[in-house]
Amino acid sequence: MKRLLILIIFIGCGVEEPQEINVNNFHELISFKDTVAFSDSIKIWEENHEVFCEFFSNYIIRNSDNFLSNLISFKNDTLIKETNDSISLFLNKNRDEIYDDISYSLNKFYSFFPSLTQTKVYIYNSGFNFGIISYDGIVAIGIENYLNVNSKFYKKLSVPQYLRRYKSKQYITANLIEVIFNSHFQEYDKGNNFLSSLIYKGKIMYVLEKCSKDSKEVNFSYTNEEYLWCEENEFLIWNFFIENDLIFSNNQNSLRSYLNYSPFAKGMPRESPGRIAYYIGYKIFKKYAEKHKNKTLFELVAETDENKILSESKYKPKK
Repeated sequence: MKRLLILIIFIGCGVEEPQEINVNNFHELISFKDTVAFSDSIKIWEENHEVFCEFFSNYIIRNSDNFLSNLISFKNDTLIKETNDSISLFLNKNRDEIYDDISYSLNKFYSFFPSLTQTKVYIYNSGFNFGIISYDGIVAIGIENYLNVNSKFYKKLSVPQYLRRYKSKQYITANLIEVIFNSHFQEYDKGNNFLSSLIYKGKIMYVLEKCSKDSKEVNFSYTNEEYLWCEENEFLIWNFFIENDLIFSNNQNSLRSYLNYSPFAKGMPRESPGRIAYYIGYKIFKKYAEKHKNKTLFELVAETDENKILSESKYKPKK
C-alpha cells in the first residue's frame, strides 16, 4: 500500500562532494498555454514521473480515470488559474534562492544518512490541499502555500491569522526537512505518551539544525519574541508539564497545542508559541546527544526509549 505522510542503517561519514538535487517543477508544465504542447508534455511527464502523477490523480484531482482530461479541467479552474499566475510571478523572483536552499539542506541531510534513498522533490500547485507532503518516495511542495503572508488567497480562504505568518518562503526548508525526516524515520515515533512525542520532535529539530542555514526561530516556526520567551522560561515550561501531569499523558486533546501549530500553548501565557514541545524536546535530545558523542547521528535518532533518553540526558533546566 502506498504511504501518505503530511507535513514525515545508516552509519556514514559526510559526503565530500555535494550531489545535484533536481527539483521537478510541475507548476511550470501545467502553466503551458498551448494545448497541443501541454498534452505532449504531459504524456512524457507521465512516463518519467509515474509516482507523482499517481499522487496528483488520487489526492489533488481525485479522479484517476483520465489524467489528461481531469488535469485540463483542474488547470482551467478560475482559482487555480489565478493562483498559477501568482506562483509564476513568485518563482520568477525567488526560484534560485528556493532551489539553492533546498539543495543545500538535502545535501546536508543525506550526507548524515548516506544509505537512505534520496527522495525526489516536486514543486506544484496543490489547490491549497497540502503544504509539503511525502508519498511513496517523493516529496511534493505545494508552493501556493508559501507565496507571502499578505497574499490575497489566504484571506480569501479564511486562513487564521496565526497560520498566515508561516505562508512564506523562509519556512519551505524547515517544513521540507521535517517531512523528509518523517518519511524515513516515522517508525521511531512510538507515540507512547507525551514524553515520547517530545523526544521525537526534538530529534527532528536536532537534525534540522544540522541541515538548515536558517535561524533557530525559523526552524522552530517561532517569532523572535516567541523564541526568546522560550529561552527565558525554559524551566517554567518544563515545570508546567510536570505539575500538570502531562509528561506521561496520552490525552491527545490536551496535548494538541504543544505539538501542533496554535496561537499559543494551552495553559501558558499568550506570549508562548504553539508547538512548544519541539523546543523542550530539542533541549532534551541535544543534551542526550552531547553525552553520547561517540554515537552516529543515526544511532542517536534510532534510540526509541524515551525514558532512557530523558534519564541519560540529565536534563534539568535552570530556574
